[in-house]
Amino acid sequence: MNTNANLKIPQPIELSCDGYIRVTKKILKTISFKHLDSGLYEDHPKQTYCNDRQSDMAGYTEWISETAPLISIGWDWKLDCIKQPIMYSMTGFPYSNLIVQDNNFMDLDQHESLDYLSKIVNNLNWQGQLLTLITDKYS
Repeated sequence: MNTNANLKIPQPIELSCDGYIRVTKKILKTISFKHLDSGLYEDHPKQTYCNDRQSDMAGYTEWISETAPLISIGWDWKLDCIKQPIMYSMTGFPYSNLIVQDNNFMDLDQHESLDYLSKIVNNLNWQGQLLTLITDKYS
């Protein structure tokens, strides 16, 4: 008797009953993301003295997959004048409708999942695109 016949092998991407999308690290590496929306926090002071190495410019950005169901990853950012060259830096962890799983389709704990999503964000070319998007939107 084949005991594997009753095992449910998850589809690569499916919406769980709790509203999250669960995918393995391996599958997540194959998914590309595109920009959806970015903006400045209006209640945040808009100081941009990057010549004096101080800036309080901060905002948000959200990127989406082209999969069904749609995966969304968003994060807060700030203009970091300490680093050279001056660049946008993610603040905190990303937020998402995604839970990352290991190769056995087991959910990673929240910290490990968010840490992995941070690595995905850092591999996107978001800083260069954000500069153009924010400049176009607010100038």
